[in-house]
Amino acid sequence: MPFEEGQNPWELSEGLPLEGADVTITDAMFVIDNEYAAGAVVLSMTMIPDSYEGELGNLRPQLYSIGKGWDIVQKGQGVVAESGKFRNFTKTSAYGDWIAHALQCEGAREYFVDNELAPHDANIWIGTRWSLGTHEYKTVKDSKGESQEKTRIVPVAYLGLSDAQSTHPSAAKKVATKAAAGGAKKAGPGQPGPRLVPAGGKAEGNGSASGLDAELDEAFAELAKQHEDFDTFMNAAFEWMDANNVAGNSAAENAIMNRRQYASWRVS
Repeated sequence: MPFEEGQNPWELSEGLPLEGADVTITDAMFVIDNEYAAGAVVLSMTMIPDSYEGELGNLRPQLYSIGKGWDIVQKGQGVVAESGKFRNFTKTSAYGDWIAHALQCEGAREYFVDNELAPHDANIWIGTRWSLGTHEYKTVKDSKGESQEKTRIVPVAYLGLSDAQSTHPSAAKKVATKAAAGGAKKAGPGQPGPRLVPAGGKAEGNGSASGLDAELDEAFAELAKQHEDFDTFMNAAFEWMDANNVAGNSAAENAIMNRRQYASWRVS
């Protein structure tokens, strides 16, 4: 089998699905992922490679843990500190690592800072384009004093904002569709996301922090059976809450934003 000049067939890859890809981020939101850790809040981002020609539904979102001490607000659009006070993300968290690498990319810091965008708002990533690489890191030492070496996907170059000419057509269409559906709440091609001003104090709700009303739990379980992916289920569940006058129930919102609670939607 012939190889082009500069290609080394003996060089080994990390094997991560998006390594070396140029991608468009078409969706981003904060969700709870109990498989990562009990009650863990992660940023879930859907990234579509330019070369991808398959069904968008087959792509699994990338998850980046944001660390402990955060509450999800605005139906997954943002997070605030549990204390109600302003705080930054830690550099040791997966999301902190993503942010640090993103700001090292030429043009990225100017785009986010000049537009007064904050990483506490998931929407700021939607419509942005990146070249992806890998970053090796060591896990925190366990009870035996041992740590593991792992690799995660991080941005290595900022490619600007998406448009129909520079990205996979399906990606551009999905970004535009989400922008239209969410109005000013979603960032679309060529426009920045909104600023998120962390609210003072926790969001109040009529739900229990330790559990969920049995009737609501049953209603969400039935809704989950009617939808093939997490995004459509979550949107339907929030619409159901609005229609049934239970919007603002914090226990219900946390349950809805937990990918594992009502269906076996798998994420990588």
